[in-house]
Amino acid sequence: MKIFTSTILAFSLALAAPVAAQDTTTENKADEAFPVDTTEPEVKPPYVREKHGEWNVTCTEVDGTELCKLYHLFTDGQGNSVAELTIEVLPAGGQAAAGVTFVSPLLTLLTAQMSWRVDAGKNRRYPFNWCENAGCFARFGLTGADVNAMKKGATATVTVVSIVNPKKPIELTLPLTGFTAAFNSIPAPTK
Repeated sequence: MKIFTSTILAFSLALAAPVAAQDTTTENKADEAFPVDTTEPEVKPPYVREKHGEWNVTCTEVDGTELCKLYHLFTDGQGNSVAELTIEVLPAGGQAAAGVTFVSPLLTLLTAQMSWRVDAGKNRRYPFNWCENAGCFARFGLTGADVNAMKKGATATVTVVSIVNPKKPIELTLPLTGFTAAFNSIPAPTK
């Protein structure tokens, strides 16, 4: 029985060697046919390019291309940071003209969602997508009509609920002064 097992093992190894060599050759040919760029992109730290009313246009450079978005920091009466909002201009032709990322503190009641309205318009609710050390994130899209309402509006209101006092929703005022100039200063990406 030992001789039989040793013979099978030797035979198996003999067959495996050419297959392994063949696989390596195939991988090398595939690498040559489809080269993969393994260089890391050069990313510069974010900076504020310009300010329009209550809106900062924050940018970073990736491989020499400037990528920008609108940024607003919500503060309380004492100037402490409460939440933040970024709006990214999206490529033309899609369902959404802009993408919103709202970051709320960790003690946000997630099941209550966040709500958003411009002036006296309809209140829209959006779920939170995830939480991490920086806070809880809600991401959603704005249609072209939504963006136009913001351009014409005076204020937007963002409402969240804290788990500390769930019966008293927190309304955050988002001044729209300067929104049009800030939004229009960012060209729509092509892809």
